[in-house]
Amino acid sequence: QSPPSNINQLEEVIQDYREFLLDLDSHKSLVVSLNIVGKHLAEHTEDEARAREMTERLAEINRRWDAVCNTAATWETRLQTALLQNPEFHDTIEELVQWLEQTEATIQLMEPVDVADGLSVIETKYNKFKDLRHDLEVCEPRVLSLQEAASHLLRHRQTEADTSACERLTHLRLRLQSLTRLTSSYLVKLGTVLGQDPLSHTPLATLSHELLDQAAGGTVSSRSSTDQLHSNCEGIVDTSVLARGYRFLGRVVRASLPIQALMLVLLGVASLVPITEDDFSCGISRTFGPTLRYINGPPPM
Repeated sequence: QSPPSNINQLEEVIQDYREFLLDLDSHKSLVVSLNIVGKHLAEHTEDEARAREMTERLAEINRRWDAVCNTAATWETRLQTALLQNPEFHDTIEELVQWLEQTEATIQLMEPVDVADGLSVIETKYNKFKDLRHDLEVCEPRVLSLQEAASHLLRHRQTEADTSACERLTHLRLRLQSLTRLTSSYLVKLGTVLGQDPLSHTPLATLSHELLDQAAGGTVSSRSSTDQLHSNCEGIVDTSVLARGYRFLGRVVRASLPIQALMLVLLGVASLVPITEDDFSCGISRTFGPTLRYINGPPPM
C-alpha cells in the first residue's frame, strides 16, 4: 500500500503512524521483560522439553517484533518520500506565506491605530481587525498540522530540502501567532473606545501573550486574507483537527483504564478487611467518655 497523494489524507496517515509508534513504544518494555523472564525460566527449569518450547516461543516473538519494527521503518521512509515529493504540500506552504504577507500588508495600511480618530473610522478598523484575527485563528491549526507532520517525519533527516521545509513552517507558525496577538491588542484598544468588552472577543491566552509582549517592549511588524485559503483552513479545522482531538481523548481513556482498574481492586481488597475494635484501643469514640479521677489516691482494695 502506497501513501495517499492528497495532502489532507497524507496528514491523517502520518498522525495515525505517530499513534502507532506510541503504541509500539509502550509494548517495547513488555517484550524486553518477557525475554528476561523467559530466558531465566528456560535456564533454571529441570524440564528440558518445556525449556526448549519456551526458547522457541521467545524466538518467534522476537522474530515477529523485529518484523513489525522493520515494517514501521519502511513505512516511515515511504511517508517521508511522499511528503517531500507532494506538490500540494509545497504549494500549501507557499500559499500560506503569500497569505501572511498580504495580511501583514493589510494591517500596515490600517496603522497607526489612533483612538483619536472618528468613531466611523475606529469602527471600520475594529471590524477589519476582527475579521483578520478570525482568519488567523482559523488557519493556525492548519499550520500546526503541517508542522507536526513535517517535524515528526523529517526529524532524523538532514538534507537541505527537509531542513528548509521545517524552518519555513516554524517561521510561518511564529509569524501567524505574532499577527494574532497584534490584531488582538488592536481589538482591545479599539474596543475600549467603542464600549466593546475585550474579553468577549479576545481569548485569554492571546491577551496573556500580548501583555507579556508589551511588558518586554516587543513590537511586531504587521501585514488580509484570501477567501480560498480561508475556506481551506476552515475545512481542516472541521476534519483533521477534530479527528485528532477525538483520538487523543481515546488514548487518554485507554491509558487511564489500568489505573482505574487498580484503584477498584485496592478498594475491593480494603472492603474485605474485617473491622475489629480492641477493648484497649484508643479511638476517637473513646476520648469523649467520662473517666474516674481519685483526688486522694485509689480506694483500698
